[in-house]
Order: sequence, then C-alpha cells, then structure tokens
Amino acid sequence: MIKRLGTIAAALVLGAAGTGLAATQAWAGNVDSRGCVRVYVEYESINDTQRRVWWAEATNACSYSWSGHFELGKNNGPDRNPAPSHRVNLGGIIVNKGQYCVEGVAWRNDGAGKFFELGRVCTRVV
Repeated sequence: MIKRLGTIAAALVLGAAGTGLAATQAWAGNVDSRGCVRVYVEYESINDTQRRVWWAEATNACSYSWSGHFELGKNNGPDRNPAPSHRVNLGGIIVNKGQYCVEGVAWRNDGAGKFFELGRVCTRVV
C-alpha cells in the first residue's frame, strides 16, 4: 500500500514538473534600452507569425536614483523617488511578430515641477 502511494505521488510530481516545463517553453521576452530607460516585453508564441503580449516593464537603466515617472504603452507610472520600475499588464493582446513594439519613456522631475526626458525606446515583439 505504501509502495503504491509512493509510486502515485512520484508520478504526480513528475507530471506536474513536465506540465510546468512545457508551459514555460512557450513564453519569451525581448528587451531594449536607450538613454536611461529599459523596456522588457513578455509574450508567448501562438504560432510562427503571432504573439500574445502579456506584460511590459520599464526600468531605470542608469546607475543613479531620480525622482520621476515612466510612460509605458500609454500608461503613466506614478511619481517615485527613486523611480525603479513600472510594470503594465497588456492583457494578452495578439500582435503580428515583428510588427508591434511597446514604447517606454523615462522622465526625471527636477523638483520644481519640470520633467526632462531621460530616454525613449520602443521594444519590438519578435
């Protein structure tokens, strides 16, 4: 009886591990940076020509801290000090491979209410 339960438990663990591995193989990502902004796009392959885009994240690519915000795919991030990152759920939109990019812009607040662009990049879904 114990041997049979052990065999069943081992089969369930191996099955779950295999399922998790298969599910993660379809996910991919792409990153690009310019100036002080880095934009990472997370998506899954549907077929050879289409991707389902789930997430995009903008981060500060510079080594210093700054007060400011990100704009990412038309979603503004909150003012932060420092502004480490801004993550947006894009809801699984379906796009054609190589024909869609997510734009990210980093803005620095000078403390007097003026914002200066630190970088702008459009990361392509490939």
